[in-house]
Amino acid sequence: MMNLKIFKENALLELNEFVKTEEFNTIELSKNNKWALNYFSDEAESNYLFESNITTNLEGALKYSVDEDFENAILLYENLKLTNIQAVDERLWSYLALVEFWDYTYERWIKGKKQQQVILERGILKTSEQSDRRFMRNSISRLWWGVHTTICNEEKDEYELTKTLFSYQDVYQQTLERSYSKNSNITKAILKYINVMKEKEIFSRRNYRVLLKEVTRLSGIIVIDTLSQKELFDLLMQSEELNKIFI
Repeated sequence: MMNLKIFKENALLELNEFVKTEEFNTIELSKNNKWALNYFSDEAESNYLFESNITTNLEGALKYSVDEDFENAILLYENLKLTNIQAVDERLWSYLALVEFWDYTYERWIKGKKQQQVILERGILKTSEQSDRRFMRNSISRLWWGVHTTICNEEKDEYELTKTLFSYQDVYQQTLERSYSKNSNITKAILKYINVMKEKEIFSRRNYRVLLKEVTRLSGIIVIDTLSQKELFDLLMQSEELNKIFI
């Protein structure tokens, strides 16, 4: 077990600005080139990193394939125990994305793409940005938060809904990058309904969109944030609009 080192806030601000420069564009990025650390190579480590009180048992690399994000997420979540405050620390997630798991970040999100914009979305979290959406876009925090939002400790398979979330990239994006993603009951009710559609073999992108539209409609009628997972799921099961897709 080791204590993680993470970026200092001033270092994070520097990296954010550096990525926007022409000098950054001259760097030949690769999974083995930890450019974020190289940027500070002339400085004492204490100027840009500090040792946190966050410990991890995680050993080994994350796998690069999109099909293995579910396994990656479980591995990360089970070996990185965080408090609610630690889990929204952009310094932690930026360090993990750009240093500890840079090879994964590069191979999974950056390779073959426009590097500057992707690094700003998938690597460096802006300290000035307040939207929770940033934690669902960072290459590493999206894995941890995907599990944290969907884990059901009371169920026999506590990761059943987590697997559904990571089974479809569109489901992850359209569910966790919406404003109501902060309410795990809403997210879980949506994923549980998706599992019903899968069991009936009617799950599709179109039907998923119908489901999201119905959640949006309900949110305009009632305060869905006050509902339990079961209450919202029952409302979805009773929805006339959704019942049409089963015909």
